[in-house]
Amino acid sequence: MDSWNESLAVIRSGLAAAEKHQVKILVENVWAGFLISALDTVRFVDEIDHPWFGSYFDVGNNVRWGVPQHWIELLGPRIGKLDIKEWDERLHRSEGLSKGFASPIGDGTIEWDQVRAALKRIQYQGWATAEVGRANRERLADIAARMDRVLDL
Repeated sequence: MDSWNESLAVIRSGLAAAEKHQVKILVENVWAGFLISALDTVRFVDEIDHPWFGSYFDVGNNVRWGVPQHWIELLGPRIGKLDIKEWDERLHRSEGLSKGFASPIGDGTIEWDQVRAALKRIQYQGWATAEVGRANRERLADIAARMDRVLDL
């Protein structure tokens, strides 16, 4: 409970600056063991209850804690931005936890059709970015094309 309350206090202390500069503060679902359920994330965002605060929803990170499309539906308009990366359960099981992220976007086990349907149901209109390491122009073009394909853009 201490980390919950401390996090709320830190975020609240930055809300005036976020509003002044019109920059949203978004909390991402990472593997740190904090906000590992959609309901906890909804509660956390709702406790802040500020138009310049929300969720930065990472589709790939989510599979450790749940099903991306379910989280999307629960988070709904609280989602301020999407992080697009793939997860491959087959690689995770055969080669280890961190290898789950080794497949290119669209080639893993995320059900992108279901993710798209959930985003459509919540009428998501925001940004989507890819989490990318070092990349040349060709790789970046491939990632952009893969994002377009999985998001049906």
